[in-house]
Amino acid sequence: MKSFFLSGLRLLALLILVQLLAGCGGTETGNPARPAEQNPVLDLMEAICGKLASCAEDVVISDCRLAVMESSDLIGELGTSVGDYSTFIDLVLAVDRGLLDANPDELDLCLATIEALACDSEAVQSVVVEEGGFRNLEQMIPDPQCSSVFGMP
Repeated sequence: MKSFFLSGLRLLALLILVQLLAGCGGTETGNPARPAEQNPVLDLMEAICGKLASCAEDVVISDCRLAVMESSDLIGELGTSVGDYSTFIDLVLAVDRGLLDANPDELDLCLATIEALACDSEAVQSVVVEEGGFRNLEQMIPDPQCSSVFGMP
């Protein structure tokens, strides 16, 4: 019972962290450029969840964000070492701490490629939304367009 309670608290804390870190991303003047303070890992999360939500009515954005943040399957797809980071949230923290940096051109290419995925594409269709999570999220990270997004600063 205690581990269930602790697991629930962990999920709640993670969801709150995701909500706090996922800012609106726009500027007052309508400039489409990303604000400097926006974590690029969160941009990727929003692109993935936004595409899935636009293609499937059973996708709940907050559930998708949580699934992405807890995912370990996405790490290797972004040019990072799986051994260094176990979940997507580890990437958020590494960027915030200055341990990883995003190449802006590679990030823009990756985001544009995710946003351009057709709803009937294999990448989108292979993601399985089920009770308790998502499977095959790594299919949403196009290779080679996203394989060089992150590197050492």
